[in-house]
Amino acid sequence: MKKLTSVLPLLVFLCSFVYSAENNSDRSLEKFKNGLELFRQGKIQEALKIHLEALETRKQQFGAESKPAGESYHISGILYRHLKQYRKARDFQNIALKIFRKEYGDRHKNTGLIYHELGLIYYSARNYPASVNNYAFALNIAVDTYGAFHGTTGVLLYETGLALYKANQLDRAVNSIRNAVEVFRRIYGNSHVYMGLCYHHLGIIHVQMREYDKAFGYFHVAYATFNNALGEYHELTADNHLETGLAFAKLENFTKAKEFIQKAYLIYQKKLGNDNEKTRAAKSALEIITQRQTTR
Repeated sequence: MKKLTSVLPLLVFLCSFVYSAENNSDRSLEKFKNGLELFRQGKIQEALKIHLEALETRKQQFGAESKPAGESYHISGILYRHLKQYRKARDFQNIALKIFRKEYGDRHKNTGLIYHELGLIYYSARNYPASVNNYAFALNIAVDTYGAFHGTTGVLLYETGLALYKANQLDRAVNSIRNAVEVFRRIYGNSHVYMGLCYHHLGIIHVQMREYDKAFGYFHVAYATFNNALGEYHELTADNHLETGLAFAKLENFTKAKEFIQKAYLIYQKKLGNDNEKTRAAKSALEIITQRQTTR
């Protein structure tokens, strides 16, 4: 089960930049904004270089433990995570956390941003218990700041559920994602893609729990949601077909398994190309299932 931060936007992403936008005396402000634009364009290495330069300027101008320095540590840490330099990312976020706790307090939304980012870092580094712990801090702050039924709260519940799943705490994972469903339903309604993501991952978790009837029920609702919101030929729709097929394969219903995985393969092939990792994985799954059929 892949982490879907590329699909779920970080609703709180720009909250910590308010100070910079209002501080016209910041000599690094233009550089900081340019770095953010490069980040949005996916030019991670270039963005990091600029943000590290901005960090040094801010440390000299405002002090090493100032709010502007904390912002630069935070953004640089995010960029290190995108480059998979998780130790560096963690160290930068911990410095930012120390600064934000001093400047904003333990319960401020900007402090919550750091805990959220630490949760993402530890998840990416496969330290799932640490990820869960940091998400818990971020979630408590989000509920205090925005309320129980807010998009940020829903995202954190969803991401906590993914981390709990990876930590093999399956019942807690189900409860967390179900709570995310209630948040997203109230905000966006029943047909939003966020609902599909939650149902899709509930299906995956119930497969792990060997509760296949529940899993197929969730996969079916997820498919209907994705198909309605995104169309048949979308990567998320293909992901849902693939997981449904793999679940049928676990039950040795190879005819159904091939039916769904073939659908996934054709969508991946069309949308992502033959050399994409997902396309190759679906093709390999089809070959394995065909071989198992012939040797029964």
